[in-house]
Amino acid sequence: MSATAQMRSVTLPRPVPPIFLDVLCAIDGTRTAARGVDRACELAAPGARLTILACEDERGSGLWASAVMNPARAHRRLRRAVGRARTAGFEAEAVLEPQGSVVDEVFEHAASHGLLALGAPVVSRWAGLLIGGVTSKALHQLPSSLLIARAQPLATGEQILLAIGGPQSTPGLIDAAAYAARRLDRGVLMVHAVEDESRSAPHHLAAQQERLAKALGREPELVVAPDDPVDLIVRVARERGISLIVMGSRRVGGLRALGSVTEKAAYQTNCSILVVHTKPR
Repeated sequence: MSATAQMRSVTLPRPVPPIFLDVLCAIDGTRTAARGVDRACELAAPGARLTILACEDERGSGLWASAVMNPARAHRRLRRAVGRARTAGFEAEAVLEPQGSVVDEVFEHAASHGLLALGAPVVSRWAGLLIGGVTSKALHQLPSSLLIARAQPLATGEQILLAIGGPQSTPGLIDAAAYAARRLDRGVLMVHAVEDESRSAPHHLAAQQERLAKALGREPELVVAPDDPVDLIVRVARERGISLIVMGSRRVGGLRALGSVTEKAAYQTNCSILVVHTKPR
């Protein structure tokens, strides 16, 4: 078969249903907080509803002083964030919670939403693990998907990157990548790192590629390389100018979180990451 024939569009059997119709954007006092709202508006389905959550907190000093908000500041931040969402064409409401545990409040609200959007953390991965920050905790324990948002618009690159972990990658992860690609009108670059492969891994890769091709209406590009998964994801994302990475998470916590590919990649890449939870806790 010729290369032209291999790249010919495939028949689309069914439309990809919208999956982000109810989005929670949690904001704080940092300069990166609004990015969660901006990137969520790019990814949310048309007609989706956005809830903008802020938590009052007058405590903190030093490194954390910029993240805390007194009531007046929280109200200002909420008005601006809601305005950004409405300008983008979405229905949006503001929710202000009184003083309390920011992490607990965000998680309580996130349980009733399909997606939580956060501005990328300004602290290091190690600091996040140690202090139990919202982003680090969300990567392992959140009952919904998570968008870690950075400055670059999601449709900047020509492709989005789908990180495939092997047989454990579920149809839900493939469908989320297909939805994101079609929403952003971008192609998909599937990336898989070969480590200690089982004999069934090539079969699973082929099945996942076929499922994605049917959802997209065209063949996704596939990169398979013998490399550390995090190193491969970070390198390919940088070389290809990727602006969105789609990954799964097995929701591991504690000491096991130190070895999580998803958690490491979230802190080492400079583009937005959509974490699709593929396994119940």
